[in-house]
Amino acid sequence: MANESAGPNVAYYDRLAAVYHLFFEDLRESMEMEGRWLAEILGSRSAGRVLDASSGTGRQSIPLALRGFDVTAADPSAGMLRIARQMAATFGVTLPFVRSSFVELPRHFGAEFDAVIAMGNSLCHAGGPSEIRESMRAMAHCVRDGGICIVGIKDFQHILIQRRRFHPHRIVDGPDGRTLLFEIWDYEEPELGVTTFVVDQTASGWDTRTAVAREYMLSDAELRALAAEAGFTRVDKLGHPHECAHLLHR
Repeated sequence: MANESAGPNVAYYDRLAAVYHLFFEDLRESMEMEGRWLAEILGSRSAGRVLDASSGTGRQSIPLALRGFDVTAADPSAGMLRIARQMAATFGVTLPFVRSSFVELPRHFGAEFDAVIAMGNSLCHAGGPSEIRESMRAMAHCVRDGGICIVGIKDFQHILIQRRRFHPHRIVDGPDGRTLLFEIWDYEEPELGVTTFVVDQTASGWDTRTAVAREYMLSDAELRALAAEAGFTRVDKLGHPHECAHLLHR
């Protein structure tokens, strides 16, 4: 069972860990893109030692390790870390995995990293503004003076304009039938309620699994203010193809 301090959404990721790869049309291609994008930013700043503070199944940490970065992977979800270890073995890389939420990071690390990354909207799963600020402080604690953090979140400004509720992902045809993947979003501002459905075709019909998460809809201005309170000196916007990425300077 996950620690309570790991955050309210850990059960969501534990429940989806085994099927998380199905949400990607081509997981290897996605990993290659993430690794290439991050490597360019990290390499240009001589950031060789990296903490992936929300590693999940290793979509960023594994391709960075393949590119020669010294990567440590941390995540509060035991299920996601289990898959990440399997993925690392598949790709033939060795890196340390630590089960930790954002706020628990200072228990494990000092200011020993050139960069900390937290992609995939992970920071918005930490809770409300005070929890996000404490998470940022914990990340800042792990970065050397002059180091950086890279944070990726959803484009909530655009999301609030569209207010779409139904979000289809994929229909996956497997040897035992089809799997349908989709989400229902509930707008309970300032939070977004996300219910993910995994519907498997069986011999007797359809089997449905759900996982529920709550995300704080962090604005750009709020992120900048919380980052300053957490000890970062500057925040720059980065271009990323799938989420709003920010570069936080220590």
